[in-house]
Amino acid sequence: SGVNSVGFHQAKSDKNSKTVLLTSITAKQVNITTQDHTQLTGSLIAATDTSDKDGNDNGQLSLTTNSLSVSSLNTTSNNKSSSIGFDIALSNNNNPAQTGKNGNTTTNNINNTNNTEKNNKTNKTNKTQNSTSINNASINYTNNKHNAKTKVLATLGNGNIQIADINQSNSKSSTKLLNRDIKDTEVDIYNIASHKGLKGELDTRLLTKAGRVKIAEDIKKSGMIASAIKQIVNTDRAGLKNFFSEVNKLNKTDEAVKAKIANNPTLAKALTDPSLTLEQKQQLAK
Repeated sequence: SGVNSVGFHQAKSDKNSKTVLLTSITAKQVNITTQDHTQLTGSLIAATDTSDKDGNDNGQLSLTTNSLSVSSLNTTSNNKSSSIGFDIALSNNNNPAQTGKNGNTTTNNINNTNNTEKNNKTNKTNKTQNSTSINNASINYTNNKHNAKTKVLATLGNGNIQIADINQSNSKSSTKLLNRDIKDTEVDIYNIASHKGLKGELDTRLLTKAGRVKIAEDIKKSGMIASAIKQIVNTDRAGLKNFFSEVNKLNKTDEAVKAKIANNPTLAKALTDPSLTLEQKQQLAK
């Protein structure tokens, strides 16, 4: 017998982003004079010492302008990905044809009558019947989203800042969004991530009576493994060899019990008698 797998998988992703690079005007000493209006958008003007690796503000900035307005720039990132997969595990079972007492097949048995008296042998032909069954089916679905937005601020360093119309009623200046910290020029607006997923597996043996019996057998085998582990842990014995020895012993006991019941119709009938209590059946089993 063998196991094959067939399936369908599809994945899709989309990415949309806009990145702003901070424009900077820096020097050890910065002097700027404008007679009209100055617009500062998502950029930095500051005085820093070139020998200072940390880029600290030295306060040697001088800005003189008639009016000043500032605004920020947005950096955005929108990512979306989804995937879906469906798999089916198939098993190919080779079922040998039934044989007679002498090993002869019950189907398509060819007797070599010409050689019967000489050799007293039978020419045997064994055939197998191939069948394919579904062991299990599984599905996996994911849908992920990540959206983020930040603002690159208009930033002025420390120094002598003179704005002529700052106190006028008809001022063109707008400095509410002006940032003065040259070390922190970007702020997070939102950063949202979401994940949706579905993963499941169906043991198709549940769909048939014989399959459900097989599942019960598997559960019982699992209990044997757990019991073997418990036996090893609770005794001085340890090691892989002891583990398999314990499992094999429990399995042989289980097979012997099943054979005993199969060869004792009276006991088998009693164990399935609905009129008996669970305690009575357990006593019979012992």
